[in-house]
Amino acid sequence: MDDLQKRRASLEAGADIQDAVAGLNVMKEPPAPAPEPVVAPEADPAADPADPAADAPAPAPSVFRLQGIAWHPAAPLAIVNKRTVGVGDTVDGRRVESVTREGVVLVGPDGDRLELRLYEPGSQQP
Repeated sequence: MDDLQKRRASLEAGADIQDAVAGLNVMKEPPAPAPEPVVAPEADPAADPADPAADAPAPAPSVFRLQGIAWHPAAPLAIVNKRTVGVGDTVDGRRVESVTREGVVLVGPDGDRLELRLYEPGSQQP
């Protein structure tokens, strides 16, 4: 068998394999279900449409808890309400103004300042 005949036989064998594979009943994964359409929640029939408080977002929590400070002069961090924050970050509607070794100062949207301290002033620190 010369080279040309070998190539022809090889091509024919390849075609036979392709035909056999094409005839197989291959199991495929079923298609994913269509996503549920997004539907706006129905309006509360008991709500007064003239009441602006009905559309107001929930107020930020009035309790802020300082749980720890990771001090580094270049990038101090604090843990407030279980969130790690740095200067300029926001936690529950208040901006972190400063972080010191002793505490944190938070500023509210109306400019009021809230100082959180790890220890009460005058208390014995561990």
